[in-house]
Amino acid sequence: MTTKNPNIRQPKHDPLSQLEGMSAAEEYLEDAILVAFDGCHKIYLAMDEEQAQFFRAEYPHVVERDYESMNEAIINWYEDSCSLRFINAVYTDELDPNAGFISLIEQFAS
Repeated sequence: MTTKNPNIRQPKHDPLSQLEGMSAAEEYLEDAILVAFDGCHKIYLAMDEEQAQFFRAEYPHVVERDYESMNEAIINWYEDSCSLRFINAVYTDELDPNAGFISLIEQFAS
């Protein structure tokens, strides 16, 4: 996925590989404000304050303390999720909101 927003870091991994995807998630966590989970299969890293505000208001599970707490949360959530699980980093892209979603681990990754 290509975006015109230079603030959105583009992935350099295979999102169909759980191993590569979790490694990418760890890298993205360094800049994440928080991580959020819907309680079933959607795991997000909010990469800017606008996205963080959305997840704080709309998602039941949010962790925004430190890197270690957020990393532990996404690992546990991923392991406990249903088979539709995925992890996305989300940036605000005013020109194309869909371009702000970066797939770190896609559904059905192995």
